[in-house]
Amino acid sequence: MKQHTPPESVVVAKIMKKLKPHCIIRKRHGSGFGVRGDPDLYGCLPLDHPEWPGRHFEIEVKRPGHRPTELQVTRLREWAHAGALTGVATCVEDAQRLLKLGMGKTLMEIFAEEEEKKGEQAMGRGLQL
Repeated sequence: MKQHTPPESVVVAKIMKKLKPHCIIRKRHGSGFGVRGDPDLYGCLPLDHPEWPGRHFEIEVKRPGHRPTELQVTRLREWAHAGALTGVATCVEDAQRLLKLGMGKTLMEIFAEEEEKKGEQAMGRGLQL
C-alpha cells in the first residue's frame, strides 16, 4: 500500500507557521529574477538565540522520502561556505532541530557522514573475496 506524503507546499507552510514566532523566516518564490536551486526558506535567528544569535539560515524543504537535487545541494554548500546555517527539512521537527534547538545536523555534517559511509562501503567491498 502506497503511503501518502504531503505536498512540499504543505510542509513549507507548516514550517513557516511554527517558526515565524521565533525568527524572521521567508519563502523564496521562483521567478526569472531568482537564482535557480536556491533553498525554499531563508531568514535570520533572533539576537537572543542561545547558540547562533543573528545567524542567517537557508533551508531546502522536501517531501518526506525525497532528496535535494545536485543543484540544490550545490546552493546549500555555497550558503554554508558563506557562514549560513543550512539544511534539508522534510517536516517541522527537522527545521526546529536545525535552527531552534541546535540539535540538527548541518548539511556539512551530513555530507561528511555520507562520505565516511561511502569509504566504509568501498573498503568492505575491497575485502570481499
